[in-house]
Amino acid sequence: MAIKEQTLFQMVGDVFKGPLKGWTILLMIFGVVITGFFIYSLWQFMGAVSVTDHLHWLLGVILAGLGIVLMKIWFWLLMMRNSILRALEK
Repeated sequence: MAIKEQTLFQMVGDVFKGPLKGWTILLMIFGVVITGFFIYSLWQFMGAVSVTDHLHWLLGVILAGLGIVLMKIWFWLLMMRNSILRALEK
């Protein structure tokens, strides 16, 4: 019996339906805030004059970038988990 594959958009939609729906919504909101901080830090880094200002804003850019990457990994792992659960149900 073949497993019906879902499209990417269906898989993303399923992440918002499970028992972790609240956490997913919270992380999406947090991701938008972190992305805003990433852009702001990058903008400040480009306009910084002293070396210490460059280092401070670069630290903000790096930490915000890592936060975004970690949230994306968590989101993709949820999509993979749902895919595996669907395959096991068949």
